[in-house]
Amino acid sequence: MSETKTHWKKNNDSNYISGEDLFNELQGLKKDFPVVLKTFKDGETFDQKSQLKVIKTVLHFTDLNGVVLCKGVLLNNTNAKFFINEFKSEFIEDWIGKPCNIFSQPDRRHGQVVRFKKYYKPVVVVDIEGAKLILESCGDMDSLGEAWVSLNKNQQSNTVVIGIKNGLKKQFDTKKED
Repeated sequence: MSETKTHWKKNNDSNYISGEDLFNELQGLKKDFPVVLKTFKDGETFDQKSQLKVIKTVLHFTDLNGVVLCKGVLLNNTNAKFFINEFKSEFIEDWIGKPCNIFSQPDRRHGQVVRFKKYYKPVVVVDIEGAKLILESCGDMDSLGEAWVSLNKNQQSNTVVIGIKNGLKKQFDTKKED
């Protein structure tokens, strides 16, 4: 029987995403999850030091497909430093629409905390040889057009594949002139 335990230092305010939320993969979030800053606004939270409610900046994120995350993230100094360094601006408006990864990091004072790191776009592998075989099997401009439409977007945007297509177009054009 697997039981999820809650650390006693868990964020007291459940209105915002905590490190435990990410660590326990609540609401479908994973330990390392690509997000985009959508909006920000002021939000009320509880300050443990002063034992009073205070107003903090809350960042609201979407995943890369535009689906809004269930809760916002309170902006703290550590995370602000990441955004300033990553996006080369101290202004939150300049961070909007730019991707990064959100993850949970162990912290001796707070259990798990929310952190951010650089987002690396996944590498797309393009089947150049397959596209080359499809294009070179064409005998005229009409079949070349049909073959081009059959390729996927990654193949169509590859410079090698575009070069093959342009070479075949020139070859078919010179055959027409003869």
